[in-house]
Amino acid sequence: MSRARSIRGRARRAVLQALCVSLASSGAATTSACQRPSTPVSQSPAADDDSEAEAEQSRRAAYVLSAEAPTVEAEAGVALDDRGEARFLSIEVVDVENPELAPVQIEVRYQSPEGGAPRILGTFSLFPPDNPGEFLVATAGGVEEGGTLVLSLVEPPGNELPSSLRVELAELRLEDE
Repeated sequence: MSRARSIRGRARRAVLQALCVSLASSGAATTSACQRPSTPVSQSPAADDDSEAEAEQSRRAAYVLSAEAPTVEAEAGVALDDRGEARFLSIEVVDVENPELAPVQIEVRYQSPEGGAPRILGTFSLFPPDNPGEFLVATAGGVEEGGTLVLSLVEPPGNELPSSLRVELAELRLEDE
């Protein structure tokens, strides 16, 4: 699949996700497209062996956010992949354990190698709150090799993060488009 087609697909998913959020918040009935599929797209129906799926999942997860460890750090040089600057940080949430369906919001910050205050790149939320997905956060070209990317779970106002919450992330990728 071409890169342009992949980007258009992500854009369509983002529009659909925004529509689903609007429908859900207004109390309107949601379409079947807003529901989480019972079988992940990457898993064929013939792959019923849970141990294989769990093994694949653990290979893909590079970082884990939870109430006990709400922050993870990644060296920007690793994410840059020798490409220098990039316009977007791609964050793939590969698995979510959220039996309480608590709101999940993740803040992304960047700490430059020179120090100083970390700069907030953006935040994103899972919807539904137990649904994995891929998210793009704009970097404004300000991520440099040697810096640190910091991802943190944001505590909902007036609430604590549930102890059962677990969010698994794949390796972070910087992209030009």
